[in-house]
Order: sequence, then structure tokens, then C-alpha cells
Amino acid sequence: MATEEGKFELIKAWQLLGGYEQVEQAYLDTLAKVETWESTRDKAGLIRSMAGFFMQLGLQKGARSLYERLLEALENKYKEEYSTIVYHHRHYTYKRQCVHLEVLEVIIQLGLVCRSLGELDDARKYLYDVISRMNKIRTPAQKLQLVKALLGLGSVLRLQEKAEQAKGYLKRAQEIATDILGKNHHYVAAIVGQIGELSYGQGRLEDGLIHHLWDMQLTQNEVGLSHPRVGAILNNIALVYDDKNDKLAGDLFKGVLNIMVQAYGQNHVDVAVVRYNLGAFLFANNLFERARYQFNEALRIFQLFLGGDHPDTKSTTAALEKLKAFVN
Repeated sequence: MATEEGKFELIKAWQLLGGYEQVEQAYLDTLAKVETWESTRDKAGLIRSMAGFFMQLGLQKGARSLYERLLEALENKYKEEYSTIVYHHRHYTYKRQCVHLEVLEVIIQLGLVCRSLGELDDARKYLYDVISRMNKIRTPAQKLQLVKALLGLGSVLRLQEKAEQAKGYLKRAQEIATDILGKNHHYVAAIVGQIGELSYGQGRLEDGLIHHLWDMQLTQNEVGLSHPRVGAILNNIALVYDDKNDKLAGDLFKGVLNIMVQAYGQNHVDVAVVRYNLGAFLFANNLFERARYQFNEALRIFQLFLGGDHPDTKSTTAALEKLKAFVN
């Protein structure tokens, strides 16, 4: 569970058992049995790996609960030895905060989980908290952690439709990462991809496409063509072609769906996202029955993992309502 390869092996095993519905309770029951472990490091490592696995499966609520639990334990462990004074610019107050790398990493992950859950205000709070704590950055590891926080905050602001603020954070993340890793590193490419998503959201389709293709080239060189990360980039490229009314979008969405299903099985949030996009493409091309199937499958998965109040669930429900005017 601690490595990406190990996580994919576990994913395949749970697919054989019928899906992910039992995963959360099974692992939490196991965790409860090891609460008496003497080694706090081993316990923290287990919780961290478990939370990351939950995130990959789309079990975001369980992941958030584990990260909150882990954060409390790590802050209590490190707060005396690793702390700094943080100034709150709105309240004009000073507060001592823990700055251990493990603590900051957990706060970043909490921000990313909240983003996935659609709880954007909480996500922004966590990610800004990390950035405000990092007031003495010296090592490459600290700089890359700052990049991760900047990247996360930029993505949250993009979702909140604060494009100019988002662009500032993403560009700063790109500058720091490029300085440390070089412009051809796949992590820099991922940042470029996020800038491409921002351009797409602003209607600058050609600019967005250029960024996504750069991201695609570097990422596929790193992980191959069948990896979910490549699938996510292809999904973004398909969205651009869809907005350009290019039929290639449909073939790309189908290819992405195949990649995601092969990696995660049918019941996964990333699969649902692609099904929604494919459904929208089919709807726009008057293939109403096929569109309804994709929307229904997407809605089933969103409701299962995200609940009825999540923006993705609501968007899919609205799409099905619009579709009723065209099919019986």
C-alpha cells in the first residue's frame, strides 16, 4: 500500500472481490486492531498509506477522517521541536505552528481531499495554512513541498472561478519546480497541465491544448500510455476538442474510459467523470440513449462515493433532467 505499484495490486484484488464498497470498513477495522502498537512511526505510516489508498479509490470522506486523525497525532509529536511563529494578516495575530515536513504534507493532503469533496473553502484554508507556515524555506525538499501547496491552492481557486489569483499561484509553482527539477520533468509537466486547464476554463482553447500536449508528451515518457495519469491528460485534451466541435473528442473520451476502467474497474470517481464527459459529447451529437446510459452510470458512482450534494452529482442530475425532453 506504500507504493504506487502496491496500490494498483490492491485495486485489482478488490475488483476481483466485487468492488470498493467494503474497502473503507475493512481497513478501518484492521486499523482499530493495531491501536496498541508501540511504534507511533509505524502507526502513522499505516494511516498515511491507508488514507492515500482511500483517495486513489475515491473514498474521500474516509481519507479526510484518517488525515485529520493523523494530523492531530503528528502535531502533538513534533510541535515542541519543529515550530515557527506565523502572522495572520487579517486578524493581526501571531501563533506558534508546527512546520515539520510530515505535518505539512498531511495538511496539503487534507486540502486536496476537501477539493475532491467539493468543500472548496476548507480546501483553501488548509492549503493557505501550509503556505503561511513555510516562512523559512531552505532545502529542495521544502521548496517542492511549497510547490505542491501552491499547485493545490491554484487548483482550488480555479474551481472557485478566481482565475487571475489561480494563475499567479500556478505560475509561481512552475517557476520553483522548473528551477529545481528542470523544464522537462514530468512534475513540471503536471503543473503545465493545470495551467492548460485554467486556459481552457477561460475559453483560450489553443493555449490550453498546447499546455496539455506538452504535459502529455512528458508524462507518457515517464509512465507509459495506459496509466491513469495519461488518461486524465487525454480527458483534458478531449474537452478542448469537444469545445472546438471536433468529432475526435468522442474517440478520445472512449479511449480514456477504457484506460480508467482497466486501471480502477467500473466503480470509481475518475471513471464517472469520463462517463459524464462522454455523455455530454453524445448528447450534443443527438445520441440520446447512449448519452443517458453514460449519465446514469456516472450518477450512480457519484452518489455512491460523493453523495447527493456534491457539484458533480448535481451536474449529472441536471444533465439527465435536460435529456428527458429528448427521450422517453
